[in-house]
Amino acid sequence: RVDRRQRQMCIRDRRDADCARLGTGLRMLQFAPLAFDASTFEIWGALCNGGTLVQAPPGRVSFQDLAAFMERHDVRCAWLTAALFNRMLESHPEALARLDQLLSGGEAMSVHHARQALEILGTTALINGYGPTECTTFAVCGRVEVGDVQGACVPLGRPVRQTLVRVLDAAMQPVPCLLYTSPSPRDQRG
Repeated sequence: RVDRRQRQMCIRDRRDADCARLGTGLRMLQFAPLAFDASTFEIWGALCNGGTLVQAPPGRVSFQDLAAFMERHDVRCAWLTAALFNRMLESHPEALARLDQLLSGGEAMSVHHARQALEILGTTALINGYGPTECTTFAVCGRVEVGDVQGACVPLGRPVRQTLVRVLDAAMQPVPCLLYTSPSPRDQRG
């Protein structure tokens, strides 16, 4: 149980996150090493929102053992590096298909694997995220949809709540870039 003072320690992408559904029914896998910023999302994302943190066994864990652990403990949400996501998708897609949400990041998501995941994971929400360590996990993230995997790269998503993102060059000047945008449902209301 997390008390009120501990809840106040949570920062922007842990509490009321807009990149993932975090709440009382959440059963989050805690697999990232504590020194890796992804662990803060796993730990505080679950605990600050009334969810359950499911800690993976210590030490090296095979893909098979991880898949069995996730099933045995009814893990419903997991954050995996892009490389781990690729390998788990190739070796144990059934473990990922049981999830409600699968977040991935840490490096560019493979278009091939994202396309494959959308084909076989059913209703599992696939979420791509990016953020330098200084952002403590995510600066941008978004749900990956079928239309997102037709090009050369998977979109990173939108800035998380209370975050402004700018693309700068080496001299810290804004980089002119072409952005593809589509109206949000909120913009389409009359």
